[in-house]
Amino acid sequence: MKYYIGFVLAFFSIFSFAIFSQDKIIREDMVVINVEVPVRVMHKGNPVDNLKKSDFRLFENGKELDINGFNIVRKKISSQSIGLNSERKQFYKPRLFSLVFSLVQYNRDLEDGLIHFFDKVLKKSDKLLILINNKMFSFNDLEKKDEVFKFIKKHLKNEGLLARTRLTRTLLKVQGDLSLAMSGGKNMIPGHYVLYDFLGAYLRAFRDYKRDFLTADINKYYNFSKYLEKIKMKKWVISFYQVELFPKLSRKMGSILESIRGYVERWRMSTDPEVLFFARQLEKMIFTIFREQSADISFDTEEITKLFYKVNTTFHSVLIPSRIELESQNFEYKRISTSLENNLREITEKTGGQLLTTTNLGDAIETISESQDIVYMITYAPETETFKGKLNVKVSNREYKVLYDDNVRAGYLKKYLKKRARKHKIVEIEKISFEKKKLSIKLKNYKINKNGKEKTGKVNMMITVKNGNKVIFSENKIVLPLKKEINVDIGFDWIKKGQYDLLIDIKDLLTDRAAFEYLKIEVK
Repeated sequence: MKYYIGFVLAFFSIFSFAIFSQDKIIREDMVVINVEVPVRVMHKGNPVDNLKKSDFRLFENGKELDINGFNIVRKKISSQSIGLNSERKQFYKPRLFSLVFSLVQYNRDLEDGLIHFFDKVLKKSDKLLILINNKMFSFNDLEKKDEVFKFIKKHLKNEGLLARTRLTRTLLKVQGDLSLAMSGGKNMIPGHYVLYDFLGAYLRAFRDYKRDFLTADINKYYNFSKYLEKIKMKKWVISFYQVELFPKLSRKMGSILESIRGYVERWRMSTDPEVLFFARQLEKMIFTIFREQSADISFDTEEITKLFYKVNTTFHSVLIPSRIELESQNFEYKRISTSLENNLREITEKTGGQLLTTTNLGDAIETISESQDIVYMITYAPETETFKGKLNVKVSNREYKVLYDDNVRAGYLKKYLKKRARKHKIVEIEKISFEKKKLSIKLKNYKINKNGKEKTGKVNMMITVKNGNKVIFSENKIVLPLKKEINVDIGFDWIKKGQYDLLIDIKDLLTDRAAFEYLKIEVK
């Protein structure tokens, strides 16, 4: 079994497939003679087949140009193409499948879906690319599918545990802050400072949750698509997205939210300026929380869709709903927003795929396998070799919806990412180890501010050590790095023999960007 392992960004910068070396890769900076534009045509959500070249018109910057190449590509996973080798023997033509997992827990649903995919869909001649949260694995050789399956299952479990640990910490923090706010018993009225701290902590926890579990990272999609662009074979992407629940503040009678509102009403009548100020601040904080919980989730649907137009791949999404519906007096575990589902549906439909919401992943993969994607490959010669013109593709039937990248030669995404990278530094844990009772962490990509002649950053490190469910160490440490990279060593001479869970939470206090790592360590 041959496979390559690495973090996403590192993988894309160093990895290349020898098996695809015979394919000619067109670089963006080369002279462009002919430009190929993948076009999909939809009617009432279904692909339109059997259109002719004469049904299409193409314009660049408003000027109509001749269509000098036209071809229809029909793709269905269940219909595999047969080829002939030099000895005139039949063989299955290789396909590339990319499975993208955004998960917070490995469970039976995921395993059943993975088994179905390996047994019913994947052939030994195919190529496989796996993205699990922030890690990527590639498999060129699928002769030993059982070994590949076990490898993927192992890493799905590990990454699911890591994500679940972080999510659990977020939810437990909310519950802990609530307990602190109500400490002292039912007959004790919490002070305005305590309630304000609780609401502030809750809002920060929600923002962290939304950033970590509900926001798409266009950088990952960009690097992913740049890799797919180099592979000249039929390609499918199947994205599995687990939908988790967040404890929203309950509006029920007797809940802490109702209690806080009662305190606010009484404190607003106070003649004490400080109490009156906090009453207004609490009211504002409650409004902010509900506004953010009802706001749409940020998702760069237009940019991400253009990426998959460009590489001519079919993108399917499977939303896996949570099986847990817990309610308490103070929290209601509900989905935060349906906008994520709407955004994913837009991306999948525009790239010829489907969005399915189900816990039965075997049935979902079966449905996807029978789904046909129809792409019209249109070729034209641009007005100039260097100028990147704006495209407009039309069809004769105005009821049809035409889907394509309207700026196929532009480097807009590369420029966008560079601009975003300059604006938003993303803190990164580059290296981590625990040896001889010493934790070593290497950090980079945090922001450094210049204040006069001095340059400094501000990074908060939260280190937690657990023995089973018992927390035996928890400490915050703020470091002020002066350079672009920093090494931090923390000694644990006091720790006894045994197995422990080590959790590292890093937050760049200048950008509010975070990183997280989880280690299972053994002290001998």
